[in-house]
Amino acid sequence: MAALGVEYLRFADGLAEHRARDLAAERHQEMLNQVFKAALAAKGDYTAESVFPEHFAEQALPDGSPPPATDDSHVDFDYSGVEWGAPGEDEMAILERMLQDTSVTVGQQAPQVPANELPQPRAVEIGDIEQDREWV
Repeated sequence: MAALGVEYLRFADGLAEHRARDLAAERHQEMLNQVFKAALAAKGDYTAESVFPEHFAEQALPDGSPPPATDDSHVDFDYSGVEWGAPGEDEMAILERMLQDTSVTVGQQAPQVPANELPQPRAVEIGDIEQDREWV
């Protein structure tokens, strides 16, 4: 009886291992499919909507009405409730002081910076490296 129990446990372990391996292979294949689809869309031969229709499908609401539009480019917003105002005198003084600062450039080429401003790394002899006892 004990031998039958051990045999069953070995079978269960093997079954779990095979299921885990199959699941890992399936996830790997799904990832490769996504990468392949992304490459097709990135190359420009296909649109993202045609390659990934599941991400662009509009789902109707439970009552059957279409989902609310997220594109507001056609909406004419009403700004009548906005209180418009000019900056205060202290803010204008700060702005003028900032604009008179000659060390700041706006809209011009930035000054050329040397490619390597960092000092060269110092040479460390292999014997000088501190060894960690855990890894030695």
